[in-house]
Amino acid sequence: MTFLIAVGALIASILILLAAGESEWPMFVLALGGLLAGRVWGVGERHLAVIAFGVIALAWPFALFTSPVPRATSTLAHIAVAALLAWVLAGPVRQRWAPAVARPWSPRWFLIPLLVLSIGAVWELGEWLGDAIFGTDLSVQPFDTVTDLAADLAGAIVGLAIYDRALAGTRRKEPELDGAHAETAIGTER
Repeated sequence: MTFLIAVGALIASILILLAAGESEWPMFVLALGGLLAGRVWGVGERHLAVIAFGVIALAWPFALFTSPVPRATSTLAHIAVAALLAWVLAGPVRQRWAPAVARPWSPRWFLIPLLVLSIGAVWELGEWLGDAIFGTDLSVQPFDTVTDLAADLAGAIVGLAIYDRALAGTRRKEPELDGAHAETAIGTER
């Protein structure tokens, strides 16, 4: 149900922006495409809803109040969305490929940022297509794509670090062995 609400919110955003003549509607089309692709890939509905509502919360102020979006604001938005993506993708990736990616500094530290950068590259392509086909102003600065992808990478690392930190906090700690029992514990290193 949450997934359907998220899809509905994105479709409503697209229709409202189109009716108002705003040029930011392709951002919501890209988010809707990502939401549907994530569902096909097997990402959980609640995770996708978090991403969708995060994108909506970050994109609506741009659509309403600024055009074009200032560079620093766009960079912060890319970092925030990429961190959210990494945080959400880390769970399904960990479940699908565990235990290979369950260790700290495991391949997920390569895989998750690569997935986020891939999504960012598709997003940038969508911005370019929106500008070329529909005359929007989503990508207006010369190095917009490069700085956006750098921000996506930074956000992916931040999101993955937050996920790992939260995961470390939920793991049960092994009981400490006192000196009297340390010799009898097999494989215990002091």
